[in-house]
Amino acid sequence: AYLFVGGLDGDPKQGAVDSLKAARDIQTFLRSYAEECQEAGRPVFRARLGIHTGPLVTGVVGTNKFAYDIWGKSVNIASRMESNGQVDDIVISEATRDLVGNQFDCRPFGTYEEHGKSVDMFLVS
Repeated sequence: AYLFVGGLDGDPKQGAVDSLKAARDIQTFLRSYAEECQEAGRPVFRARLGIHTGPLVTGVVGTNKFAYDIWGKSVNIASRMESNGQVDDIVISEATRDLVGNQFDCRPFGTYEEHGKSVDMFLVS
């Protein structure tokens, strides 16, 4: 698993757009690399990507070995977008879709529900 954070400069709209562009670039690279691996008879790596936009908490954790970490509801929702997605695809939350507007082709992909709350998911082409 790999987690990255975008938009920490305070512009949530640009952060969402940049994160989605990065996710699209990652999937493009992974598809190309998978083709090379298949042709060479090597194992193939594929990924599901999930993106959510919202507040989070950051801090340093640990007493002997320090690590910078992030956590909170937004991190959990991003994780659920990923785990409910499909290999080679990008799933975003409604909050992210609202920020990116019509800059990307997004289609409804169902609803994620947990603890009495629901989040609409969108598949990005």
